Amino acid sequence: MAPTDKSGPGLPEVAWTRSTGARGVAGQVSMKFPPPQAWRRGRRLVRTILTVFVTTFFLGALLAILALWVILRAIAYVPDFYRIGLSVPDSQLAPIYDKFVDRVSASVAQLKKNKAIEAVLPEDELNAWLTIQGPRWWRGETPVTIRSPRVRLGDKKIWLGAQVEMRWLKGVLWFAVEPEVRGPNVVAVRIEEARLGRVPIPTDRLARLVVSGYLTETVGPHRVTPYWEMGADGRPILVLHLDVTPDPNSPDRIQVDGFRVGEGAVAISLRIVRPPK
Repeated sequence: MAPTDKSGPGLPEVAWTRSTGARGVAGQVSMKFPPPQAWRRGRRLVRTILTVFVTTFFLGALLAILALWVILRAIAYVPDFYRIGLSVPDSQLAPIYDKFVDRVSASVAQLKKNKAIEAVLPEDELNAWLTIQGPRWWRGETPVTIRSPRVRLGDKKIWLGAQVEMRWLKGVLWFAVEPEVRGPNVVAVRIEEARLGRVPIPTDRLARLVVSGYLTETVGPHRVTPYWEMGADGRPILVLHLDVTPDPNSPDRIQVDGFRVGEGAVAISLRIVRPPK
């Protein structure tokens, strides 16, 4: 028999047997308790469950933070062509923009005189024009702020980029396109790639964004009718129907017959036509 224990005067004596776990109360009461081994196993099980739960929670939180860090690093990526374009800051683009305006004015005068020309537009002047005139294009009720657009002209391909800000997100939105002239005053722009930093953006959504109104106010008195279609490779194609006049009071129209993109410049073949009555 194990030792006995008295709870106090007038209370029953309680006795237990350590080997069997049986407990007895002299005379009136009988109670049973789990053996010490069961208590120890229960405590170990609870500790194990808590340890697994806490470890899983902290590992999940660590992975989420790591994934967020990777995404933010990817968004913060700046493509090389855009970094090079920013070597000339916005504050120094005004004189270059004046050169662009003079070039366009001279080209229009030559076009009116000769009825056909090939206008060559350098990359730096296009960047100045985009930066100074660009804010008019994407004004409106939008949570996105766009600034410092830049263009890079390569062999048959154009890279476009701009800084975008929306709430807590900030990065460089850029895309690569291949333009071609399908017919008189019909320009098709195939969107090859679109990214925010390194993060891919669905190109069909980008095409919808463009058509929805961001670029439809760029031509002032002229008219541009944009729509988009899907190419055979599944990439969207932005199609622009142009209606451009050399003079608001003239019935003549400027017709785009060709569009060639080369290193550092773009050449556009233009001629004046009079629509049939």
